[in-house]
Amino acid sequence: MSEEDNQITLKVFDPSSEEVSASLFQRMEDAMMIANNADYAAAITECQNIIKAWPRASEPYFLMGNIAYVCNEHSQAISMCELAHKIDPEVKEYAEALATIYTSLGRLSDGLYFAKIAPEMAAHPLFSARMPARLRDLKGALTHTAPTAYLIEALRLFNLADYNRVITECMNEIRINATNKKAFVLLGRAAIILKRYSQAVGALQAAIHIDPKDGWPVALLARALAHLGRFSESEAAARRGIELGGLDIEIYCQAMDALLRSPSVSLDALKDSTQSFNKQLAEQLDTQDEVRSEGGSDGKIGVISNAFFNAPESAFVNQWLKGRKSNKVEFHGYQLSVKTDVETTTIQQGCESWREIFDLDPYTLSFTLASEELTALLDLSDINGDTRLSSLSMCSSPIRVGAITLPEPSLIPGITHILSDDILAEADQNALLAGQQIIKVKGSLFSHPPFINVPQIEVCPALEKNQITFGGIFDLAFLSPQCATLWADVLQNVDNSYLLLCGPKFISDEAQARVREYFSIAGVADKILLPNLNVEDEDEDGEDDPLVRSAMLPIPHAQMVEIDVFLDTTPISSHREICQSLWSGVPVLTLESERRMGRCGASILTAAGRVNWITGDRCAFIDTAVELTKDTSVLKSEREALRKVITNSDLFDPATTAQNFNDAMARMITTYAVTHSKQA
Repeated sequence: MSEEDNQITLKVFDPSSEEVSASLFQRMEDAMMIANNADYAAAITECQNIIKAWPRASEPYFLMGNIAYVCNEHSQAISMCELAHKIDPEVKEYAEALATIYTSLGRLSDGLYFAKIAPEMAAHPLFSARMPARLRDLKGALTHTAPTAYLIEALRLFNLADYNRVITECMNEIRINATNKKAFVLLGRAAIILKRYSQAVGALQAAIHIDPKDGWPVALLARALAHLGRFSESEAAARRGIELGGLDIEIYCQAMDALLRSPSVSLDALKDSTQSFNKQLAEQLDTQDEVRSEGGSDGKIGVISNAFFNAPESAFVNQWLKGRKSNKVEFHGYQLSVKTDVETTTIQQGCESWREIFDLDPYTLSFTLASEELTALLDLSDINGDTRLSSLSMCSSPIRVGAITLPEPSLIPGITHILSDDILAEADQNALLAGQQIIKVKGSLFSHPPFINVPQIEVCPALEKNQITFGGIFDLAFLSPQCATLWADVLQNVDNSYLLLCGPKFISDEAQARVREYFSIAGVADKILLPNLNVEDEDEDGEDDPLVRSAMLPIPHAQMVEIDVFLDTTPISSHREICQSLWSGVPVLTLESERRMGRCGASILTAAGRVNWITGDRCAFIDTAVELTKDTSVLKSEREALRKVITNSDLFDPATTAQNFNDAMARMITTYAVTHSKQA
């Protein structure tokens, strides 16, 4: 293509006699001259200035569309040209440009529409002789029609965990093709991972509108709604997703994740649902006997994950594979993620073999796993990524261990064993389905890598502000009305106290309004402090590296330094937020509940050596908060004592946790070998 084809060619122009048009057209002449010199940023700036002076002018939008097309930004080109056409629908050049762009992208019906209406329109006095040749070449566009690459690029970026750019590429695709369901679903998934739940809801609702019979976006919508505290809607969407999904395990687990967070859904009801699902699944799997594996006797454990890289979701579990291996077991890694980094290499070194399986479908993967005669398969996949949970139900190994994919791993179809610890075991026992067993790790399952370059907080905020500032997370899947009431009771019992709700930049107006309602009902709305969402988070300011972005602190450090005591959520505990608080030297209080997902805080505090901050009921939680904060000198001493010991605790000693994990796996293998030999 020649340079001449791309230029917006300028000729001498005699402006209209009207003063306004003359001024506008002269400014447009200047903008086009700048564009011809390939200074596109300056040309766009000039167009924006023209729009400020003439808000109803279509010309600057069209010129920006021209520039976008020359730069191969097709979605932006369509948006700008469409806007110009909407402002002035009788201009021939606008229709011709849209006909060419749409046709070049394979949207032939849209291209044909604009090609048909263009001849009946009037030529624009400014653009008739100035529009780039490419934008008039409808025949060439037909010859070289090609689908957009935006969605393909979005999928690639999703596999690389670069979720901000995933959203950008999906939006580009949607501008071009507003009926692309896959783009809306992928946008929704990325938004959930980035905690932009309102954006996720909008994208997933659009996907459902395009295809109301697909259970996948419905189940994802249920999860997004749960994180906005819209539990009744979330429950309805989850049940609808399961209904539409039939026996699709991936859809079932997405929906189950949402149902587990609903305060009105009982665990017994969900256990019954999973048992019924398992029964139907077993009846449908006609090939089950062909795939079934009895495993070997040499202690081979397959470990499958979609997060074998440095990411918040894998901060805990990846530590389990880094310690000294037992001579009774050997680990074999199965990598579902495309992304790799130093963390991947470290985990590989702890495995006897390594296989990339992201391109294998569940059925093929099941046969592959069965042929390798694994004694056990441990699934460490995160619910946000691509999983192969169907392989668990196909009996590809005799022991199939669940750990983190769902808040209650026993409800993952096909699971035979649950990875637990001394604190979680009682709750896990109550959640077991028929035939399932617990694998108990000594102490705590939770070990977090040290927060490198995150300083401990030496100053006690209460001494400087003469008030007590509690902290808590701003995520409505955790901050339930029940939790808000408990925190309100703490505020009412601690004089001159406030609650700082900590969270990321992307907190929707909807979520903020719901939280204000929670605390208004409890009578403490004036004691609630919301994060400053207009300030750039220091942890990601200017940071373009996706690896660094993925390892962002769960609570911005600027918020953490304001907190005297961190309050864990209930009945669902937080995770990394507690670890960051303890590392920073901020005491944490947790209320242990009856469910596994409500005991994670207790397990983390046990690993940190702070069992005195674990409470068993609401009164004890409130009393402990009062006792810890009534004397600021005592609070200061507690914080100092925590800082001295926390870095050397089991919580930040992955080697100890890894050894306990290895020992538990060895006991599991030994028990299986004894049982298997007796049956033989």
